[in-house]
Amino acid sequence: MDCTSAEDINSHQFTIKNAFLEEFPGKKYEVNCPASEDGNTCIVKQMAQQDGAGNDLVTCFAEESVISKEDIPTECDNEMYNVTLHALTGPHFILAATKSLDSSSANPICPQSLAFSTMDGGQRGKKQIVSPKLDLGEFKDLPKHNLGVAALADVLKAEENADPIDGKSFNLATNNCVTYASSIWRKLEFVETEDLANFLVENIIVDEAQLEKLASKHGGRRLLKAMSNEGLKKFWSNIVYSQLYLN
Repeated sequence: MDCTSAEDINSHQFTIKNAFLEEFPGKKYEVNCPASEDGNTCIVKQMAQQDGAGNDLVTCFAEESVISKEDIPTECDNEMYNVTLHALTGPHFILAATKSLDSSSANPICPQSLAFSTMDGGQRGKKQIVSPKLDLGEFKDLPKHNLGVAALADVLKAEENADPIDGKSFNLATNNCVTYASSIWRKLEFVETEDLANFLVENIIVDEAQLEKLASKHGGRRLLKAMSNEGLKKFWSNIVYSQLYLN
């Protein structure tokens, strides 16, 4: 067996590509580290997903899709957008806004879609706005729930006033990506329905093994025991229904 020593690695530039985060097994990262004489800081970036032919796809959090509010023309303020909640594996939820087909102007200079999340490459405490193509790639077949329609200026203002979820305040059951999303849709005065509650529950419990891993990491034995005693669906139904203002 040919083994490489730590000294050999330190003296050469190297790159590692892998899925390093246990809670996000589907996200791969590229780590580039310089030779020791060239510096001591490695650069980490999330890799784009690939299609069947091996071509890169722009993912929600890829650098290519990031957009700044300053890049959105003021002419788009009154453009109407459909606001939806999308469920990703993780579980993870992202709020999105897509240009409404009923919009009277449909200004071509306005972004076709925007997505908002409090997760940035797996790091909590940051907010990010991206402009993905929701009808392509990883988003095309994602489960989604329609929340309502709002002017883009109102959506951006609601997002601006929403607090990100940081590491200290994060709680798997009570302060998470849904909490962040709900702080936006509530400022837009969207109605919270039983359909929304059921959508959340079904997509939280869809991957039981992954959910138990997260519960073990962020809630420990007490949370795992509570989930086991009540049953997965009943436990998360109680959590979700208690936090929504159902109509």
